[in-house]
Amino acid sequence: MTPPVHDFGGTGPDLLLLHGGGDNLETWRGVAPLLDGFSVVAYDARGHGQSPTPDRASVEDMVAEVIEMAGPLERPFLVGHSMGGVNALLAAGQMDTLGGVVALDAVPRWWTRPNLTRDELVEFGRSRGFGWSGTDEELERQVSSLGEGSRHAELMRAVFRRNHERNDGGMLRRKPDPEYALPLAQIYMGPQSGLTAERIRAVRCPVLLLCSQEWVGEDARRTLAEIDVPVEWFDTGHYLHWDAPDAVARRIREFACAS
Repeated sequence: MTPPVHDFGGTGPDLLLLHGGGDNLETWRGVAPLLDGFSVVAYDARGHGQSPTPDRASVEDMVAEVIEMAGPLERPFLVGHSMGGVNALLAAGQMDTLGGVVALDAVPRWWTRPNLTRDELVEFGRSRGFGWSGTDEELERQVSSLGEGSRHAELMRAVFRRNHERNDGGMLRRKPDPEYALPLAQIYMGPQSGLTAERIRAVRCPVLLLCSQEWVGEDARRTLAEIDVPVEWFDTGHYLHWDAPDAVARRIREFACAS
């Protein structure tokens, strides 16, 4: 089944946006309008947003989905955040038809937590509504209070609103479903994602890594120092595209135009 796609518009080279774990295509609503000179599209990855939840959490399936979505585009650029960046880099190692990859906070074993528990996952995602369920009216009340005091409240609410599906009883529940989100998080927070220095070196197109000073740990920094790939550091949190949308968009535009 083809994932839900949103066309952000624009004219020029194709640019495909890949969101991170627990998010959906709405995460790009602040950056996409700044990517002038490109035809910008995004989609909801498996089990996120309006995309159906699969039977299993699998890096291979995620990467295959990226390849499927990029295939019809004309030498597209891939821009991915976190999980989406990992998938973009892994897909780029299997494709010869990409213009380039910009990966945001997608580094080898950037957060090694393969033994993450369900309770830890729910606690980690509490501010983003992980584990929530309720009626349509309750959803609206939840959305209105989400992100209070945060300058990213509008983005948080847009992502939260889209990340819901209705169960057999007509109630809404937050996606990704914890039974799917937990193994997915364990994969991408540990070594199972398969993203290594060797896999990054194997990418067949230009690559730019944009990394958060706050979020990327020392082990990942040492690995990055060994890779002959441009790495640029941002004084932001993990959501670089939320904290510094203008700077991130500018670097994407500059990188794509030079590639």
